[in-house]
Formats: sequence, C-alpha cells, structure tokens
Amino acid sequence: MYLRHVHTRLTEELQRVENYLCQSTKKELIALVEAQLLADHLQTILEKGFDTIMDENRAEDLSLMYKLLSRVNGLQLLKQFWNQYLKVRTCRIVVIVFASLFSRSLTLHGRRRHPHPRHHLLV
Repeated sequence: MYLRHVHTRLTEELQRVENYLCQSTKKELIALVEAQLLADHLQTILEKGFDTIMDENRAEDLSLMYKLLSRVNGLQLLKQFWNQYLKVRTCRIVVIVFASLFSRSLTLHGRRRHPHPRHHLLV
C-alpha cells in the first residue's frame, strides 16, 4: 500500500536527519517529503485506496491514512470521501432492504390471490 511506503520514507528521512544532517534542516526536509509524496497526490491516494480500506475493514490502514493526511491538511478531502462512501453504502443497504421487503410482499400477495383449495366447495 502506498501509504505504508510514504510512512517508511518519512521514517527513513527522519533517521537520515538524525544521523547525517543538521537538526535545523529537519522541518523543511520533512515538509518537502510530505509535499512530494502526499500533498501532491491526495486525490489519487483517496480515489484508489479509500473504498478498499473501508470495505475490507482495515482499521490500521485507515488510522495511518488519517495520520498522514492530517500532516498535509488533507483531512477535509478525507472527510469528503468519507461522506461519499457513507452515502453510497447507505443507498445500497436501502435498496437491498426494499428489494427484500418487496419480494416478501409479492410472495404474500401471491398467496392471497390463490383461492383456498376448498374455496370451490363454499360457493
């Protein structure tokens, strides 16, 4: 998953700063990596991964997505994808429930339309 790659790259860059660079470069370097790997690709990241993460109930990946996107002001876009996901899934559930109820209703009405087997004796 791309977000794991981003997390790994950020961790590596932090380690490089600790080992080889001046600490004063840390903030600017991390901001640059975040911009290159996250901010410039927010829409694509969410389009390609959000629904799958949600459908597969991958809470750890969702948590990572939230943490990384919050670093680059991506939470508003994440909120939009979350809202759209809920709308689509809710509509699917409603359609399934109504289809089931409609099917049951037809079955019940179908039974009522057929006369009782002894109905002809009562006439």
